[in-house]
Amino acid sequence: MLRMMSWRQEYLENLKQRDELKKANYDLIDAYSRLADQTAALEAKVSANSSSPIPTSPGNDAPGLSNQEEVAQVKSDLAEALRAKGQLQRRLKVTEETLERLKTRAKADSIRIRDLSAERAQLVLKVKDRDEELRGKAQLLVVPFPPPGASSVGILTRYTASPR
Repeated sequence: MLRMMSWRQEYLENLKQRDELKKANYDLIDAYSRLADQTAALEAKVSANSSSPIPTSPGNDAPGLSNQEEVAQVKSDLAEALRAKGQLQRRLKVTEETLERLKTRAKADSIRIRDLSAERAQLVLKVKDRDEELRGKAQLLVVPFPPPGASSVGILTRYTASPR
């Protein structure tokens, strides 16, 4: 029974760890979604700017610098998202390996449980058979005293000749 508790406890612990990992991933997913929204907005802005003619006035340097800052920010966000993706892929690989090990162990445990259950059933049957045999032998040992005048030879033949 102690072994049964340990695998259940391990299973519950793994479920808790999975839930914690999912909660940690929500932050990364949210950050990635915001990054994707920013990228889409910048791409729309760039496509709108490229479709309109670019004036060549000296006052155009300041807005160009702003676009460069935005591009640098997007590159930084993209690098962060790629780093987070790499971390998630490593965690996914470790989790999948752990899952496979646990599946293999669970399969082996279920086979062992099945084998032990069959062995237990055989042992229970043997114990019942042995109990019946012992009851029969105990009945043979309880020999009533023959009534006065009866021969004791008849009693012995009656008990020894009983079929089994």
